[in-house]
Amino acid sequence: TAQLLGMTATRFRNPHGLPDDEQVTTARDMALLAQAITRDFPEHEMYFRIPALQVGKRMLRNYNRLIDRYPG
Repeated sequence: TAQLLGMTATRFRNPHGLPDDEQVTTARDMALLAQAITRDFPEHEMYFRIPALQVGKRMLRNYNRLIDRYPG
């Protein structure tokens, strides 16, 4: 699937994302994956626009202002 998305420097070794010494990727390939996810799963768009998360008593804010202001 990574190859089908044009991810040329990525090698996934497991389906769960846990560490594996043979699993590698690049920022470019992660950008391609992010584009594919937002394109192919628009019904989950709200997960990509989260301004903050509450973990226990802590509020973790997203300081990337583009998250809510950049159309698309």
